[in-house]
Amino acid sequence: MGDQTAILYAVVILLGLIIGGAVVRRVFRRRRPGRLPPLDLSIDVSTLGSEGPPPKGPTLEYEGIPVRVAAVVLAPAGRARPLPPRELWPQLFEAVLPGFSRVVESHRPVIRVWPPQLSESGFAHRFFAEVKFPGTPGQPMPWCAAAGPVRLQDQSVLLGLVFRTEEPTVLGTEAIDSPTGWRKIFSLRRA
Repeated sequence: MGDQTAILYAVVILLGLIIGGAVVRRVFRRRRPGRLPPLDLSIDVSTLGSEGPPPKGPTLEYEGIPVRVAAVVLAPAGRARPLPPRELWPQLFEAVLPGFSRVVESHRPVIRVWPPQLSESGFAHRFFAEVKFPGTPGQPMPWCAAAGPVRLQDQSVLLGLVFRTEEPTVLGTEAIDSPTGWRKIFSLRRA
């Protein structure tokens, strides 16, 4: 009986180790940062209001068409740095286009901060995928968007903008390829 008791104890200890190991693996697996539920980054334009460009104040034009800035998305480029502090955002907006910080201030868009993005072109594609436009792609609508990089001092920040026009257009989406590319399609008329 002594041998049978020793074997029984060994089996019980072995089962305890296997069960304990499985429990420990489950606990640590849940704590991994990569296992967090995905963030909801979607932007439903139907929640951004139906008004077009404001009649007073600076007028922002996208390809010559007046627009209202309805939403702004900011994300740090790369993993190395966070976004600049909020008090520097007006300078960041000025880097897009001189006077753009006044536009943002007067249009009062929804502002969202996204997690760091590893790729500038990947950010633009993801941004456009997350913006939920109504209707059929390619058909005229009063919504359009642009996304690309902006430089503030020595830091690259990724910027996504959703716009509302007064009348439906086919402006669609525009990926900006460089920090100075914004000035090629946007202009500002001062009030």
